Amino acid sequence: MTANARKIHDAQMASSQALPHIASIDTIPFYFSKDKSPDGDFSYRSNAESFLLIGEAMGNGMLELLRGK
Repeated sequence: MTANARKIHDAQMASSQALPHIASIDTIPFYFSKDKSPDGDFSYRSNAESFLLIGEAMGNGMLELLRGK
C-alpha cells in the first residue's frame, strides 16, 4: 500500500470512531495473494471469497449501526 493510500485508509477507519452513524470496514485482510486468486490485476484479484467476506463485513457493520452500537 502506498503512503497516500495508507493515509486515506487510516482516515476512513477513523471516521467510524468519530461519528456514530458511520461504519468503516477494513477490507485489507480480504485482499488475498495472487496464488490464491484467479486474476492478479483486477479488483481484489477477482477472488470470490474476498467479495463474500466484504459483503458479510458490510452487512455486519450495517446491523451494528441499526442496533445503535
